[in-house]
Amino acid sequence: MDVFLTGFTARFMSSRTIIYVHCVILLIGGGLGFIPLVAIQYLSGILLGIGLAPLYPMGMKKAYDLYDASIAQRIISFNIAFATIGMFLLPIPLGWMFEVWGFSLYPTIILAFILLLSLLLAFIYRKKTVK
Repeated sequence: MDVFLTGFTARFMSSRTIIYVHCVILLIGGGLGFIPLVAIQYLSGILLGIGLAPLYPMGMKKAYDLYDASIAQRIISFNIAFATIGMFLLPIPLGWMFEVWGFSLYPTIILAFILLLSLLLAFIYRKKTVK
């Protein structure tokens, strides 16, 4: 559903604007994670899913907008490699941290990753202008 809405809005907004809007949705979802009500936690999870759904495919598309094809292919390869490495390596230290300090640390970690993603996107877009 979200990918359909993103595709629909892509006709009216640039991909950079869509990515920034979804980063704001992620920040709202991450912030709501600190509220201990069950309904708010569900809303937080929904907003995190909506915010993350288009970022990966739009990031791949954006690489071709920002760089030449050969460089963009390399960037996408690194993107896939780091996503795979993160999928296998991050659960180990995060599981240990949750075991030691409890699962209440989850919203803080999610918000830290969202802020890191937003800062990296802002850095990339400030460094490189669309050709």
